Amino acid sequence: MIRSTTAFIAVLALAAGGFAQSSNPLPAASFDVFAGILNYHRIAPMSLDEVTPSEGERLLLVILGRMPPTERVRLSALSRRILTEGGSVLIASDEPLSLTSLLPDGTTLAVTGEKMECINVDSTWNDITRCPLIEPRPLNPTRLQLAPDETALLFTVLNRIATNLPSRLTVPANGTGDWQLLADLPAGTVVVGQNKPLGRVNRLFAAGASGKPGRALAGKILVLADSGLLTNQMLAPAAGLPDNDNLALADRIVLWMQGSPVRTRAVVVVDGVPLTQFDGVPLTAMPPIPPMPLPDFLDPAVQAKMTQAVNEAIGKFERNDGFNRLMLGSDDAARPRRLNRFLLGLAVALGIFVLILGLNRLRNRVHQPQTDLAPAEKVDGKVVKLGRIDARREALLNSGRATDSVPLFLREWFQAAVMADGAMVGDSGTMPEIAVLAGGRVKPLANQIRILWETAQTHGSVSYGRWKELQPMLMDVIGRRRAGEWRFAAGDDS
Repeated sequence: MIRSTTAFIAVLALAAGGFAQSSNPLPAASFDVFAGILNYHRIAPMSLDEVTPSEGERLLLVILGRMPPTERVRLSALSRRILTEGGSVLIASDEPLSLTSLLPDGTTLAVTGEKMECINVDSTWNDITRCPLIEPRPLNPTRLQLAPDETALLFTVLNRIATNLPSRLTVPANGTGDWQLLADLPAGTVVVGQNKPLGRVNRLFAAGASGKPGRALAGKILVLADSGLLTNQMLAPAAGLPDNDNLALADRIVLWMQGSPVRTRAVVVVDGVPLTQFDGVPLTAMPPIPPMPLPDFLDPAVQAKMTQAVNEAIGKFERNDGFNRLMLGSDDAARPRRLNRFLLGLAVALGIFVLILGLNRLRNRVHQPQTDLAPAEKVDGKVVKLGRIDARREALLNSGRATDSVPLFLREWFQAAVMADGAMVGDSGTMPEIAVLAGGRVKPLANQIRILWETAQTHGSVSYGRWKELQPMLMDVIGRRRAGEWRFAAGDDS
């Protein structure tokens, strides 16, 4: 299952402003932030010369930008070896590139090298025609049910992934096989200098595959027709520019490639030149949220204000003959009731005060530094923070990041399952009974299925944050269905 982190979900304007205003601004076209993500996930750099035989299963290979002829043979051999042995490879380039020599399964995939722009500004980032927003392809419920594969989930619910003068991929002529076509350039995409929009078949932007042991392709491979979406200027846009989902995608890609058991070493090649360090922009844990501020009761100014407030309250109470009215009342019958009301009010006030103090102490005791990150860089030998990336994570996730694709996918998936099991859906959309529950965790599994079913009936959008909660649940339900642990009861079973 793709692990979720609170580290890289959205780029705040504050973080981008830090990059833009730093005394040592980051080069816009370099990949320091992407390297920082690798470093945060404890992935260390290594050179081509350090790679030893039979180490491919534990390695990541990242090829960004051009592949010079002088390095092509060496990188192609390393890519094939890593994918054959079960490692992970990412190729992101907008230069002409045939990938056949880099792939062990003979797939005829290629980057055309044509530069693309989008004449429909509604489908661009910051209304820049040369920065089209890519469109994730809908999930295939049937395929996911037959073969759960996290590759299909890499782009899910990320609708603001901005490219930077991208190219496009050719659809494999020999069939997709284990490959999945993951994302396209938007409608209205044209080759730069031309006016004829391309059809969907000619707008393929991303493709990937997760192989299986024993096959020619045993590892993971992801191909993007643009390296620009992983540069500093796209992962951390300058202040004043709109938000995008590039940082979230970059983090997903790294976690997906890292896999389990965790791979901890990577060869990263930019335009043929290996990166030798990943900590140029170290991503450090943010400090804990400061405790709830309480007044300093020893401060003379605070004491003076408190004394004044108490004196005014007592004076008002005395002027209104409050004590006699409270204690004696207008008659004997009212006296106990007024006394009880006073004591109750005093008890409630005291309880609230004690509760506030207790909560504050508990918060200070259990609150640990979050995994939220703040980008930083070294200036004159000192680490200087450049702003928080995730301080408003949930607000950003749930503001403008809602999609109706999740309920639609779940409806299609459940429809296929119900038909396969010969089950019947109730008149009001009631879920069929669940049968053949095995494995000892009956109730948790049934609850998961029910939650997913109710989400499928949602007529509206589901937030990105909610999808992150549902995603591992869905993969568990699908995997256990394939293992024969559950099905819907057929019409004659209920």
